[in-house]
Amino acid sequence: MEKRVSKRKKVRRPARIYWPDLQPICACTVSDLSDTGARLKLSPGEDSLDNIPSEFVLSFTPDQDPRNKRRSVTRKCRVVWMRDDQLGARFPGRQRFY
Repeated sequence: MEKRVSKRKKVRRPARIYWPDLQPICACTVSDLSDTGARLKLSPGEDSLDNIPSEFVLSFTPDQDPRNKRRSVTRKCRVVWMRDDQLGARFPGRQRFY
């Protein structure tokens, strides 16, 4: 039985994880995405999930500076689960962070 509030779509989109102060942490791939959250997979060669804080900023435009409000697409995230090289993130309030 599906318990998710919104349906997830399978995607394969490069992204980047940042600290809340927008210092970079690591590259990742968005594996699936919904209105309320995402499944992320760390890129090969990145550190373990131990370095990911419980709250972070996800940039869907990894080639853009996340401080650039016109060119970057970011979401504030909260970790829901972590396993191997993947994590589940929720978008609190579904608001745009920057």
